[in-house]
Amino acid sequence: MAGDETTLGSAARAHSNPLLAGARAGAIVCVTLAMLVPYIILFVMRRRSARDALALRWTRRWVQIVCRVIGFEVMPNGSTPPAGSLLAPNHQGYVDLVAVNVLVGSFFVAKADVLTWPVIGVLFRLSRQIAVSRDRTLAVAGTVAAIAERLSRGASVCVFLEGTSTGGDRMLPFRPALAQAAIEAGVAVVPMAIRWSARDPRVDIAEDVAYWKDHTFAPHLWRLLGLRGIAADVTFGEPISVYGNTRKTLAAAAQAAVAELWTCRQPLRAEAAPR
Repeated sequence: MAGDETTLGSAARAHSNPLLAGARAGAIVCVTLAMLVPYIILFVMRRRSARDALALRWTRRWVQIVCRVIGFEVMPNGSTPPAGSLLAPNHQGYVDLVAVNVLVGSFFVAKADVLTWPVIGVLFRLSRQIAVSRDRTLAVAGTVAAIAERLSRGASVCVFLEGTSTGGDRMLPFRPALAQAAIEAGVAVVPMAIRWSARDPRVDIAEDVAYWKDHTFAPHLWRLLGLRGIAADVTFGEPISVYGNTRKTLAAAAQAAVAELWTCRQPLRAEAAPR
């Protein structure tokens, strides 16, 4: 019986096609190299004040092409946020960056360890994304200032206030520290709910799409590239004004709004914020 259970368990997992993964990986490399060289030339030639706008346009265009290569379908719901908003979605992993930037050009805030990822770390730096070390108070303060500066110049910034990713069946408490950037810049916070799904019921979203717990980047990405029919349902909520809010009340309001948007699509277990 144990052997049968193992067989059934193996059969239940969606097959990741290595040939498809290789073809998609090769296409992404080719697209990246083709776009990166002219971008670097233009970046060096531009004034410092114009580099952020260039990086924003380049990143969104690159993401849109990569999304088509991978075969992701991104479906928007609600009104697209205006430029210069602090975007606050739930977080399931690096795939969220694709879902957000296909629809809204924005900079991203990610943990500093992203800078050590092969290839991705280099692109992260070159495209002027924002890294944060959440373990150092001074580093967080510097990140808040960097986010507020981008927002004040009219660029949207996406911040995953949960602080880490989940398997997609729950939402962690929103941490208030980075919400301070919206207050300093005087811009609205836009809640966003991202729900990943797959046409093949054998695709396990928590294991095959979400990037969390003990996942390792390279093998996780390789398996994802070999799968078909992955889709993201992105729902935009009403902007939340910063006026009259502290960073704590702002983060709490964004968390409640995202949870409500999420449960309109599929049940979500929201964890209570620590007292």
